[in-house]
Amino acid sequence: MSTSKPPTAGHAPDGMEPFDPFAPIPQPDVVEKSSETTWELWAEVRDKEHARYADTVPMTQAGAPSPLTRPGTHPGAPIQPAAVSGATGLDKLLEECKRNNRVCPKPVQWQAFDAMLRARGQAAALVRLAAPLSPIDWRDTTSLAKRLIFRSVIDWAAANALTEDALQFVRALPEDQWHHMGD
Repeated sequence: MSTSKPPTAGHAPDGMEPFDPFAPIPQPDVVEKSSETTWELWAEVRDKEHARYADTVPMTQAGAPSPLTRPGTHPGAPIQPAAVSGATGLDKLLEECKRNNRVCPKPVQWQAFDAMLRARGQAAALVRLAAPLSPIDWRDTTSLAKRLIFRSVIDWAAANALTEDALQFVRALPEDQWHHMGD
């Protein structure tokens, strides 16, 4: 148990001077010795650090088809998925939810999506399903946070065997019923 008193205002602990906010900031004394040797050591450390990483290479082979194709010829045309083999239901659902920079359904549609999931989900699992945002929360929440909340709903649907139901719902939503990044 400590018997020393806490410092009072205007006084510093033993061995220290009181803080003066207007005093100049102390600067370290720098002494450079043998700058050529120091520079060589630095270059050696830098080269070892860079040697650990391989050169950047393309993720796909040249000429390989992309899983996403542009149906229009003009830049900014909506992206439509090509047939992707081996994709799981969750992969397809996530791809659909992120297409064209989508964030989440707009509030009315999100409420309908939530109602559909709650009607088909098991009662014990419903406590973990994130509720749709209230109008006040919708206004104050960033697009990225909305996307993360909606992603948790998608993950819940996948964990509760409702992936196909969720996929049918989001595929049926018109593009103007989605909130997009930048909206």
